[in-house]
Amino acid sequence: MTLVSGAVNLEPYGINARPRIVQFVGFVISWIAIGLLWYYITKTDDGRSILAASMSERGAQLTGVDLHSVRSKTWLIAGALAGTAGIILGSTGGATPLMWLNPLALAFMIVVIGGIGSIKGSVVAAYVIGFLEQFTVTFVGHGFRGILSLVVLVAFLLFMPQGLYGREFAHD
Repeated sequence: MTLVSGAVNLEPYGINARPRIVQFVGFVISWIAIGLLWYYITKTDDGRSILAASMSERGAQLTGVDLHSVRSKTWLIAGALAGTAGIILGSTGGATPLMWLNPLALAFMIVVIGGIGSIKGSVVAAYVIGFLEQFTVTFVGHGFRGILSLVVLVAFLLFMPQGLYGREFAHD
């Protein structure tokens, strides 16, 4: 089952590709979700309490943040985003019992490279990883898809463990 069917013809624009409409819908939905998450985290009191707790649970608790509420809201947001991603992925490639493996590995690489807790870093890292994977598939072959991304991940773990936009974590 797909959310929407059909494909977009990009040949008049000089692009020799026919992406499916569901891929464009997924792209738009993901950017809306990122924007809403950024707004929630940076502009609301609940979001700022989540941000404070991510920096230092003890410090957040001392300022009156209810950590149980923060954890509940964080899990709720994570579940909603994962469900949305599952619907989009299931409609683009079909649902299988192992469909979560590749997105999980990609998400791990993106979060580590972008910096844990950084929405901006995750967006930048997602585009970098996407470019690296497409570059590898185009010039090396589909069987080597994740190799270059893994090399970049190892380099970040060795030389920039905080990621692109990460921060040093406070110890509780």
